[in-house]
Amino acid sequence: MKASTVSRRIFRRALIGARMVEMSILVSNDLLNASGRRSSACFSVTPSVRSASLLRPAPEARDGRTMTPVPSDRQKNRRGRSRCLVFLFTLLAALSHPPLVASAGPARVAATAVASAEPSEATALTAYLAARAWLDADALPAESDPAARVSLEATTSVCVLLRLDGRLVGAGHDELDAPRSTAAAASNDSGLLLRRAVGRAVARALADTTISAVRAELGDKVTARLSLEVELGGPLRPLIGRTIADAARRIASGNEGVAVLRGERAHRAFPSRLLAADTAARTDRIITGLLLEAGLPAKDLPEFTADERVSLARFQTIRLRADAPDAAPAVVTRAGRVVSQRELTEGFARASAAQLAARLAAQAVPADPSRADGPQRLLGTLNPTADLYDPPFAAPSDAALASLALARAARSPLLPEPIRVHAAARARALIGWIATLPDGESAVSADCLAAIASAELVREGGGGVGVDVAATAAQRASLRDRIGVSVRSLLADGDTGGASDSTRIALLAAAAHTLGDAVTESDLEALILRLEAHASERPARLVDAALPIALLTASSSLAERHRAPLRALFDRFTTLASELQVGTPAPGAAADAADPRSADLVGGIEIPGSASGVADTQSLLLMTGIAMTEAAHSPEDWTADPTARATLLPYARFVVQHIATDPWVGGFRNPRTLRGLVRGSLLRDDCPPGATSAALLFLLSAAESGVFRDGAPAPQASPAAVPAAPFDGSAGPK
Repeated sequence: MKASTVSRRIFRRALIGARMVEMSILVSNDLLNASGRRSSACFSVTPSVRSASLLRPAPEARDGRTMTPVPSDRQKNRRGRSRCLVFLFTLLAALSHPPLVASAGPARVAATAVASAEPSEATALTAYLAARAWLDADALPAESDPAARVSLEATTSVCVLLRLDGRLVGAGHDELDAPRSTAAAASNDSGLLLRRAVGRAVARALADTTISAVRAELGDKVTARLSLEVELGGPLRPLIGRTIADAARRIASGNEGVAVLRGERAHRAFPSRLLAADTAARTDRIITGLLLEAGLPAKDLPEFTADERVSLARFQTIRLRADAPDAAPAVVTRAGRVVSQRELTEGFARASAAQLAARLAAQAVPADPSRADGPQRLLGTLNPTADLYDPPFAAPSDAALASLALARAARSPLLPEPIRVHAAARARALIGWIATLPDGESAVSADCLAAIASAELVREGGGGVGVDVAATAAQRASLRDRIGVSVRSLLADGDTGGASDSTRIALLAAAAHTLGDAVTESDLEALILRLEAHASERPARLVDAALPIALLTASSSLAERHRAPLRALFDRFTTLASELQVGTPAPGAAADAADPRSADLVGGIEIPGSASGVADTQSLLLMTGIAMTEAAHSPEDWTADPTARATLLPYARFVVQHIATDPWVGGFRNPRTLRGLVRGSLLRDDCPPGATSAALLFLLSAAESGVFRDGAPAPQASPAAVPAAPFDGSAGPK
């Protein structure tokens, strides 16, 4: 094709985009000016959505939340114009590229009435601008009004979420029927999808107690204060599976929508709704719920007859969300954004580790609120949807793992000195709490990890960051006695060879070797020999023991006759991780392949039998053990092991992907509390303390091993190499 022809086509598309933006500006201004002339502050909703009386709930008690002042109508006019102009160039750029065409699916799910392409970012921007203008104007056009019709190419469904200060207050959606017949296809009207979805979301928002109370008392235009998320769903494509469980495994939950079709009606579950409710992890339950919504019994797929005309479908979506009413929207996914492998430079990894160390240290709080200088406990799992810790405090084993991660951070020359000093103080405080626990309340794993952490604090290079050596020695004495009792009990009773016993042996061996005088030399020898026997007979069951084995193997004082077989075990671990690692999809692979793998999961390790069904942070301890073992090698050994490097570098990308950063944190009530912690899974919102601790250990070990460099020796970082981050975790890569 001639260059002149291409240029003319691009210019025509740009001209169309400019006209669309111009129309959006005019419509927005008309709506804003009209709202300024109205004497009532009530949101106007036509009877086609809900009667005005139903949208005026009775005043209820306010929750005391303060709200920012509403801008004047002139300011709203100016904001509406500027917002449209800001997106002009983005829209023109998107329109200058041809849409991607999806392949047609089997005949069981008929083609929809719209084009087979997926909704584009330009289309999503069009929808967002229109919905935002309606909210800012505090008025919805009647469905018969031409302004209510918004053409959304390749869109078969729309979902709208409204939030007030991060709290979800309204949700609504609208969708086209599945046109298996000519009559159904003719009845579909995609032009009103957005109008109907916004109307339903607003109706629910106005029923919220906080919003209704503010409106009743102040006559305030609350809708202008609501942040907006718009999700457009594309054409339905067949979801193949013999059973519900089989079909559920083929869905990239949280990034793809799922639908149940019964006759001409499609019942959809949108990723935005599932993620907002923190229910995206169980796709099988989602499908069962859709069957019930369709008026069908909760039975498996083979039990439905052909007369019931039941089938499953999937659909791609694009989501635009703004964290504040006057903020620019951004495309979001279940991961927030996909971290590129190119970002994984040494500086980026060190900044991420600094952020994790600061946030983990901030999670340690006084066990007794009246004694700020006493022992400290670790906060539990943060549920950002509810904005609370559940449970309030972490178990002793999780606190001990955090103390080990903070102790390693205190010794790491890769981190700024202020963060190292803070990490050392919090590690020592957590160790002190574990050491003072009564017998029976502290698990063997907590005692062992805390003892190893205390040894880390006083190792060479650790005493220079504010470590109280005398206090640490007293803590170790208490832990030493308990570890000695556990070792003698294990050797006297024997073990069954189970995975839990293997981990316990490895922990006791590593702790006893680290402390030196916890047990006799013969008892330590017996522990290591038993661990080696487990490694030779049941290596696959030692995955959970990878971290303590790595701590033992990395010790320079361990006899070579013991170190060699344990290092050989890590070669097996590396091979196992490589086989289970999620790789980049092959070029040209079908989007609806039997085993869909999203870009945000690349590099992760899929543990067989995982409850979530996808790669998550359960594999962190295994990969941390591999990284620690590689860090103990000399640079010559490291450069000779390309398999380990090929596994660790993509996994580092996967770990960074799970750090809670923008834009993902913007969808919750308290982004500041959440930012910098580590999510347990991309399908869940929860941030368990163990995930943050293990991620910090992994990044520090991987950086020390040289995985982020081309085999060059690790430079000694100065405090200025990584900006000192405040301990609230607000710093770090976004």
